[in-house]
Amino acid sequence: MEQSHRNARTIYQITSEQGYAIKRSGKIYEKIIVKNGKPAQVKVGGKAATTLKGRLRIR
Repeated sequence: MEQSHRNARTIYQITSEQGYAIKRSGKIYEKIIVKNGKPAQVKVGGKAATTLKGRLRIR
């Protein structure tokens, strides 16, 4: 039983949409696999219109 708890994982799947009001619609799909309480894998995909560019720093 303890072994299965140590290898426990949760999968989150999210769909995000925005930009319809300004005619720059986009739809993004996110899949996050959390293993032992920490993100183990993140996948992001979809179609979007670029409105700004920048960098994201995750600590």
